[in-house]
Amino acid sequence: MEEMRCFFIDGIKKIIIRREEDLYICFDPVALEFYEINETGACILFLISEGQTYENIIDILQDWFEMERNKVIDFVDQFLKALPVKELILTNLIELGVPSQCLLA
Repeated sequence: MEEMRCFFIDGIKKIIIRREEDLYICFDPVALEFYEINETGACILFLISEGQTYENIIDILQDWFEMERNKVIDFVDQFLKALPVKELILTNLIELGVPSQCLLA
């Protein structure tokens, strides 16, 4: 996906996600830190940047990766729980219908 070379999520601060070789780099503008994200995680963040609802994210990823729905839900939930920049996009996640158990640290 060409759109996924560089994209951003407008939250409390703008989070930039950029592809570098075979991984993605996420920049936290508050902590001034970079985080490595794999392609699947980048897909989740890309769909969030596009304003896709939680249910749509699950459906799209299930189609893209041809996985069982429960496995996709588990992966997305675990990814969001561990996301270091979650607090910067918390409002976005709430608006997209992400379950509250994924929003807790």
